[in-house]
Amino acid sequence: MYLRDLERSIAIIEEALPQKYEEFAHLPQIIKDGIFKRTEHAIELIFDIMGEIIRARGLETPKDDYNIVDILQGNGIITLEEARTLKAMRGFRNVLVHVYEDLNEEEAYENIKSGLRDLKKFLEKFRGESGSSSDASPRKGSPGAT
Repeated sequence: MYLRDLERSIAIIEEALPQKYEEFAHLPQIIKDGIFKRTEHAIELIFDIMGEIIRARGLETPKDDYNIVDILQGNGIITLEEARTLKAMRGFRNVLVHVYEDLNEEEAYENIKSGLRDLKKFLEKFRGESGSSSDASPRKGSPGAT
C-alpha cells in the first residue's frame, strides 16, 4: 500500500504542479495547499517504507526518522548521498508542517519541482528493496491509517 500510495502521490503532484513558478503563484491557494500537503504525505510515505524495510530485515529499532536514514545507510541499504537527500527531504517536510503559514512559496515550489526526481528515484529503489512488506496497510497513527 505504501508503494502504491507513493506512486499515486507523485502522479498527483506532477499533474497539479505547473512547469513555471509564475503559473504556480497564480493558482488558487487551495490548489497550492493540496500540492504542499501531497508532498508532505509523499515524504512521510518514503519514511514509512524505510521503517518497513528496517522491520522486515530485523534491524535495530530507530529512535526517530533521521535515525531511520542512519540505520539504512549504516547497513549499506542506501548510500551516503542518498542519506543526505533523505534527511533534506525530511527537513523540507518539517518546513511544510511547522512553517506552513510563513512558507516561502517560491522556495517551496522549487524544492517540490526538483524533489520530484528524488521521490521517483526512491520509489524505484525501495520497490526493489521492500518486496511486499511495504505494500502492507499503514501502521496506526501513520498517514493513510484509518
